[in-house]
Amino acid sequence: MGKISISFEACSEAPFYRNDWKSDISLLLNDVEVGTFLSPGDFGGRAGKQNPKWWPSQLTQYGTLINFEITNHGSYINNEKVSDICIADYAIMNNNYISFKIGVKENAEYVGGINLFGSCFGDYDQDICIDLEWN
Repeated sequence: MGKISISFEACSEAPFYRNDWKSDISLLLNDVEVGTFLSPGDFGGRAGKQNPKWWPSQLTQYGTLINFEITNHGSYINNEKVSDICIADYAIMNNNYISFKIGVKENAEYVGGINLFGSCFGDYDQDICIDLEWN
């Protein structure tokens, strides 16, 4: 069938910033969980490489680039297989759209919130990227 990749820069969320503030960041595709990335912190202490000069230094500065990938062989986070759920299990062809949700589940082990970065903030010059490859 193909492959779907969704990548974005994210980190946990705490008041100001806390480099050791963990958060379980999950991605759902068509209401099926792809997987959960453990963010180790809400990062600060140095400026994000893309941040505008006016962004306050005492606030969150950057995150981790996270790549979720769904193939015919399973689901992956940053090239590590997290489940055997493959692209067919997400019922992509059953809808006129693809729904994805990024968040922290209420029952997560680490409910540390989430910061999402775009192309003008954080360390990576990209917005949320979705890449579809269909055979």
